[in-house]
Amino acid sequence: MYDRRLPAAFFLGVDKPLGCTSRDVVNRVRSRLEAATGWRGGGGEKRRKKRLAVGHAGTLDPCASGVLPVAVGRATKFVRFLPQDCKVYASTFALGLSTTTDDAAGETIGRRDFSWVTEARANGVLQSRFVGRVEQVPPTVSARHIDGKRQHKLARSGDLDPSRLRPTTHDVSRIEVMAFRGDQPQPQLDVTVECGSGFYIRSLARDLGLALLLEKSAGADNDDVNAAAAADDDVGNNGPAFLPGAGAVLKLPRLMSAGF
Repeated sequence: MYDRRLPAAFFLGVDKPLGCTSRDVVNRVRSRLEAATGWRGGGGEKRRKKRLAVGHAGTLDPCASGVLPVAVGRATKFVRFLPQDCKVYASTFALGLSTTTDDAAGETIGRRDFSWVTEARANGVLQSRFVGRVEQVPPTVSARHIDGKRQHKLARSGDLDPSRLRPTTHDVSRIEVMAFRGDQPQPQLDVTVECGSGFYIRSLARDLGLALLLEKSAGADNDDVNAAAAADDDVGNNGPAFLPGAGAVLKLPRLMSAGF
C-alpha cells in the first residue's frame, strides 16, 4: 500500500559518495522515505510489514562515486528498460602501481618505474587498443559470480581460482586524456571514459599499464616481463594477463548513467 504523500513510481539521481556500496544507498533511501512518509506497508497485523520497493540501475563499486539511478515504488519494474549503453566516468590512473583490488582501496602488491611513459605514448595505446569493441578480464574483487558465489567473497577467502576468470566484451566509444603528471615513478593520468554497461574502469587502468609495459619490451630484452609473469603466484593474480605493478585506479567518479 502506497502512502498518499508518496508517488506510486519515480526515479532519483543519487550522488553516491565514496566508501559505500550501491546496496547501501538503496537501503538508506528506503529507510529515509519510509520514515519521512509514514510508510505503512501492507499485509495485515499478523503478516510481516512489506518494505517500500527500492532498487538501482547499474552498480557503482565502493571506490567509485557519482550518479546512481535509484527507482522507487512501481518504478522498480521499469529498471530493466533503462538504457545501459552510455556511462561516463572521470578517473585517475596510477601507472606502475598494482593493488589487490585494482584500485586505491586494496593492498599494494607491486610497484615498478613507469617514468619513461609520456602522455602521447599513453594516449596512443588507449586509442589504438581500448576504444571500440574491447575484451577485458574483470578484477578479482568484483560482483560477478562463479558457481553462484560472488567473486569478491571468493577472493577475500582465498578460494578464487584465477583461471576461472572469464573475459567479457564491451563497447567503449570514447577515451580522452584530460591531464598527465609524469614527473614521478608512478605517473598519473586523468581520463574520461564513455562506455557501455559492465565495463570495469579498474581493469582498464590495469590493462593500460600492462599494454605499455609489453609495448616497451617488444623486440627488446623480455627478461623483466617474464620475471614479472613468473612472480604472479607469489603476489597474487588479478587476471590471466596480470603483471604486478601495471596500473590501478585512484579516483573513479561517474558523471552520467542511463540518461541521468
